[in-house]
Amino acid sequence: MDDPVYEGMTAEQLLSLVPDDSEYVYLAVADARTAAPGTWGPDRTLLIVNVNPEDEDYGSFFRAPVSEWASIDANLCLGNTEFSEYRELADDVCRRVDSTRQSLGTTHCQVMRRRLKDRPVLTELLPGDTLRLGSLSSRSGSFVLVNQDDGDVVIYRTQDGATVWRTGTLLKDELSGLSNRLVLQGKGNLVVFAPTGVQVWNSGTQGREVQHAVLGDDGRLLLLAADGSEVWSSELPRSKPN
Repeated sequence: MDDPVYEGMTAEQLLSLVPDDSEYVYLAVADARTAAPGTWGPDRTLLIVNVNPEDEDYGSFFRAPVSEWASIDANLCLGNTEFSEYRELADDVCRRVDSTRQSLGTTHCQVMRRRLKDRPVLTELLPGDTLRLGSLSSRSGSFVLVNQDDGDVVIYRTQDGATVWRTGTLLKDELSGLSNRLVLQGKGNLVVFAPTGVQVWNSGTQGREVQHAVLGDDGRLLLLAADGSEVWSSELPRSKPN
């Protein structure tokens, strides 16, 4: 994904990189498709290649969601599941997903991705950082927080585009076309400012030494102290707008 030497390499060519005396069962490859812009949740996949020459399925491959990698690794390495079983399952899932997408037409996921197109994607906010018309992604990409052009700050589940949480800070009609700012202040408060500079939402964590704002893989927006402990989360009652 990040080395031009391997650009355009096929799954078959990857086999030549594996030493003859290797005991590897498979390769899990993060490639350009894994990190393609606008790719989220179950659409973010790894290329899994069979590199075990003793397996009759040697050289075959399939794509699997990043979130399933740990389970696949355990089952392949322990021999609980044959590589061919995973490959056939992956092919079946792809067929069903394609069929579902064709029948649904425009989905919540598509609407969400349009909101994210060509906008910055962050993994954390540090004290002093500002998010304006961008997004904050959880580590796995299963959830994304979006500072929208309508002023609302919303957490979506990327699998289906469902809304998990929101600040409810919609812009007033006279401010249409401008944008709110989500700011992690140096004194620990996470604040949404209107284009006029007025504070319209805050986390109520002033003075509590927040060092990071991240989106967890459980869909919660988290404010963390320097030692990683939770100071606040979006599951807790939040402060009323000032």
